[in-house]
Amino acid sequence: MYDIVKLKCEQAERQPMPTIQQHAALDNELLTAVRLIQSGLGLLQGITGANDFYHLPMLTLASGFERFMKTLICLGALQKKGEYPRQTCLKRLDHDLEALLETIIGEYFTQEYVRGVPAAAADVNYLRSDPDLRQLVKILSDFAKSARYHNLDVVTGKLNPAADPKEVWERHELKALTQLGLDEGLCDPSKLDRAYKTLMPHFVAHVERLARALSRLFTIGGLGKEARTYTGHIATFLFLTDDELGKRAYDPYRGESKALRTERR
Repeated sequence: MYDIVKLKCEQAERQPMPTIQQHAALDNELLTAVRLIQSGLGLLQGITGANDFYHLPMLTLASGFERFMKTLICLGALQKKGEYPRQTCLKRLDHDLEALLETIIGEYFTQEYVRGVPAAAADVNYLRSDPDLRQLVKILSDFAKSARYHNLDVVTGKLNPAADPKEVWERHELKALTQLGLDEGLCDPSKLDRAYKTLMPHFVAHVERLARALSRLFTIGGLGKEARTYTGHIATFLFLTDDELGKRAYDPYRGESKALRTERR
């Protein structure tokens, strides 16, 4: 997938020099992406044993990461060729978050970057090999590509509709609960809330780490001078330390975050 996308982009007709309007639009798109991810994290933190509305956090996270990664690719093209890619280039990647991530890994996690920056080596190893992250990206990717309208597809008799995203997420959730030794809490109402208070930070930490790895490309990666001007937009994720992963509270309505209170009961 990566090689095909790269070839199609290289063969695209050249554009004029980027305009102020294009730069402004990219600025707005990146800010929207970050706010959607932050909102999605806040919605994810609101999932409990009594709230199983997974559709909304999946929708916002899938849209946020698609926009984030496509913005990154646009800045990479600007750095390498002095122009933004044609619309047809990004169109070929559609809503496929897995393909977008593989394209970014192959194009921007260069040997020079990975060998010269210890954090980059850790990032690319995580992006390539962490099973929980890979499964999470697949779930969001499948949702964005074909599962958003699962119920309507069933109603209208579509052949081979995508799997029910709610059921897919619940299976992923059960697997994580089992790995964390919290699955017994599902049968005990008194322990259910505590189980979710442990599980959701686990999911949030994976999303944050993905966002941080992408954000680092804007500053210490090879995206160039223009990308570094957007540090303020990505600061929430860029400056997260390992100790802070999963420990910030996100506002689902304002796209903001703050440190969680340490006291828990």
